[in-house]
Amino acid sequence: MRAWLLLLVSWFAFVANASAQEFTYDTENAFRLLKEGIDTTLQAEFNYGRGLFDHVWHAIQSGSGMGRGFGPLYSADACIACHVRDGRGMPPDEGIAPLAGFILLIGDQDGVPDPAYGHQLSDKAIEGVLPEASVQTQWLVSDTPLPDGTNVQLRWPQFTLHNLAYGPLAPDSQLFPRLAPQLIGLGLLEQVPVAELEALADPDDDNGDGISGRINWLESADGRVPGRFGWKANITSINEQVQRAAATDMGFTSPLFPNPDFPCTSAEQECLRIAGMQNAPDINPVDFASNNVRHLTVYSQNLQVPPRVDADAPDAVSGAQLFADIGCASCHTPTLQTADGSDIHPYTDLLLHDLGEGLANGPVMGTADAREWRTPPLWGIGRTEQVSHATYFLHDGRARSFLEAILWHGGEAEAARDRFGQLPPEQRQQLLDFLQSL
Repeated sequence: MRAWLLLLVSWFAFVANASAQEFTYDTENAFRLLKEGIDTTLQAEFNYGRGLFDHVWHAIQSGSGMGRGFGPLYSADACIACHVRDGRGMPPDEGIAPLAGFILLIGDQDGVPDPAYGHQLSDKAIEGVLPEASVQTQWLVSDTPLPDGTNVQLRWPQFTLHNLAYGPLAPDSQLFPRLAPQLIGLGLLEQVPVAELEALADPDDDNGDGISGRINWLESADGRVPGRFGWKANITSINEQVQRAAATDMGFTSPLFPNPDFPCTSAEQECLRIAGMQNAPDINPVDFASNNVRHLTVYSQNLQVPPRVDADAPDAVSGAQLFADIGCASCHTPTLQTADGSDIHPYTDLLLHDLGEGLANGPVMGTADAREWRTPPLWGIGRTEQVSHATYFLHDGRARSFLEAILWHGGEAEAARDRFGQLPPEQRQQLLDFLQSL
């Protein structure tokens, strides 16, 4: 009986490649450094996890092995293909092109997957299987004037699917774009106590400040727990995110996602046929066993947050005060405390907020509706161009600058956005300089 196997990581090649790279804060690898103060055992796991994270996977046909392996349908062939240098992804250019660091969720607004294509579009496939579709992107643009007459062009994407290999989408199915986020500081956010999040939450706006952040409470094996990660705060832990991404983006089975048919649907018979070729007693039940999940989790938990750049520059200091004065810090909370009492400065409250109709994009995830988004951390955001060689922000990468990202804020953030627009140009620039210093 044949099986599709994972290609083993070539550790000699990995070590040679890693030694040739410069992991310092002043290079494009500024997000790749190990958190300080980690013991040697965790350092070894971190390095092993980096090897898995960087590895480009292939499907190999063999008579026995480690599981059914990569694919058959997938969005990316490596973790680093989406999170390049542990930074954020990039939205697609105009026209038809493969997605990279960017995915399209599929389904209706209530989160019901498309019958033929499942929860997520796979625009790539291993040999012998048809990719689900190709994606055409069109960027629409509108002029947005500020009170002083400054004109800003805001853009947003529209997507059209071509070459649908397994029939049309269901009538209620829609496309929901998501940009891959940066990965620094995740382990610190995981250590923020639930009580601190509950203290920040104000779901009914009892204090009357117009901000009504709330926790996305989710059910898990450990009971009712808060979502902390993902654009909709729909992921409870880094371990869950590692396994979810391995399954939905690369087609790997794992302890949380053991279904050997995933991501194939009943409409994708060739995908199911190949996925079913490993029904033999010598095949392990999952591709990513618990030890590999742990290595990737340790890696993702221990990426160091880089130091700020020119944080004491007068304009950055003035900008920090303006950031607080106009209300940005009501959601982008500057300081949180971890369980051991350490202060961290992620500029997030990890809560859901209504950001208005302009950014509304489903599906429902947990209790988060289309208008609600988790406050994304801002630490390291000033190094985006340094790491990613471009600047794209918000859930679909529509914002090409801090200015555009701010102007897209609506809903609970509308008042702060309008106060920003009313600032004189030099003060607006000071606030932008502050963001660049993070």
